[in-house]
Amino acid sequence: MIECLRCKTPLIEGLTPLTNEGMALTVREEGFFGKSVGRVYAAACPNCGHVELYLADTEKLKALTEKKEK
Repeated sequence: MIECLRCKTPLIEGLTPLTNEGMALTVREEGFFGKSVGRVYAAACPNCGHVELYLADTEKLKALTEKKEK
């Protein structure tokens, strides 16, 4: 459970932020041909409307971090 940073209300998780074209948001490595690091999800507060974005699976992000450290 994620808690709202502003009002401490439990957030509604697993929401899908979309572009105007209806495509889900993703995070990619740097560069034009960067590989996808993961799909972006959103969690929203039903009390104050605060929205947070997050990656549900962080394994590819961890691997990218290790790769950059070498």
